Amino acid sequence: MKIPKIKANNSILFFLILIAALFRGSALSICMDISKFEFLAIALLFCIFLFKYKGIIYFSQIKRNIVPILLILYAIPSLIVNWNPVGINQWWNYFFAILFAFFIVLIAEKEKILEMFVKVMLFFAIFSLVCYTAFVIFKLPTDWMPLITKITDASVKYKTLLFYNIWTTEFTRNCGPFWEPSIYAAYLTFALIIKCFWLKHGSTYRRDCMILVLTIISTASTGGYILLVLVACMLLWKKGRKSIIAAFVTIIGVTIIVFFGQSIMNWLLTINYDIFIKIADFKTIGTTTTRFVSFWSNLAIWAEHPFLGVGLAEIDNHYSFWKVIIGTKELNAAQTSTSTMFLAAFGILGIYHTYAWLKVTVVAKQLTFMQKVLFGIIIFFILNQTPHISFIYTNLLLFVFLKKTRMNEKIDLKEKNCMLSYYDEHEKHND
Repeated sequence: MKIPKIKANNSILFFLILIAALFRGSALSICMDISKFEFLAIALLFCIFLFKYKGIIYFSQIKRNIVPILLILYAIPSLIVNWNPVGINQWWNYFFAILFAFFIVLIAEKEKILEMFVKVMLFFAIFSLVCYTAFVIFKLPTDWMPLITKITDASVKYKTLLFYNIWTTEFTRNCGPFWEPSIYAAYLTFALIIKCFWLKHGSTYRRDCMILVLTIISTASTGGYILLVLVACMLLWKKGRKSIIAAFVTIIGVTIIVFFGQSIMNWLLTINYDIFIKIADFKTIGTTTTRFVSFWSNLAIWAEHPFLGVGLAEIDNHYSFWKVIIGTKELNAAQTSTSTMFLAAFGILGIYHTYAWLKVTVVAKQLTFMQKVLFGIIIFFILNQTPHISFIYTNLLLFVFLKKTRMNEKIDLKEKNCMLSYYDEHEKHND
């Protein structure tokens, strides 16, 4: 079978990945009803796919991109059993994020998508750093910027420049185009890892990495800082003697934290109390505590509905009940745990999402064993600090990481032909 060649225009690919951030996860997406634009986007993508790339609709394309199809199929039983027309928007959000990402992986090769994703994140990073410097460091006036309000919570407001949002209650934190700094830090971390381990190191490698790191720091996200440390460990933990040194440093570091953790935490609190108090006191009503509540609340829902879950339309009602039991009545614990939310919404079939991300770490041939372990920790950490169930970028990265390259497929075909040849010769010998 001839493997179809796919070549997407870089400008189209860059534009699609760029607007994907605005559709899901951006401040704009939670402050405006953009569903009509989403329908238009799906129609536009379908036209691009049908007319410009009509020659690539082969079985091999489906085989190379089976993950999005499975994510759609295993949600259908829960949709049917837990059907509620009132919650149709939640289901649309889920399917739209998969379809949008699916179209992108169909029209471009793996390496090209990863390259364009990094370029888009660098564009966001540079734009947001310039704005951050102007409005936060130099304190230039922002009264002229459009003010938008979250649809479901009037107390959440943003001053927006589309690709840079100022959260009015968190003025000093860099959100980029997203509605929350931790989401921005998560995707910047993915871009940094891709730049370091998946793409070739060109002349701009150091500069690009520095821009991504500085932007993560500007988010003032505790999770972002933890992710930076884990990425640094990945870079240290390589093959050869350096890995032994890295292992020794890691062991020493863990030992110091175990025996001198309290003293270290007291010192960190003197540097930035607002950030490190989230780790220092788990009884404090803050983002760290809410993430633990979210994780266990979803597991409690799954325990009650283990087979098909409660569906996306009803999960918020069940979650509101369980978070009060597991947390406190005063605790405003938002839904943050993606891994357990899939279980609560879709039942046992929801485990596939976690399995697929686990597979990402296993098939990453460019990583050593310990780097795979660290990468798995990073993925689990990101997925369980923010709800990614309807984020296009998270789906896109999952599909791309697991997408077979043309070289992989050629190797598979070659191995298959060799096996068929061996089988034929064996049959002739028996005759």
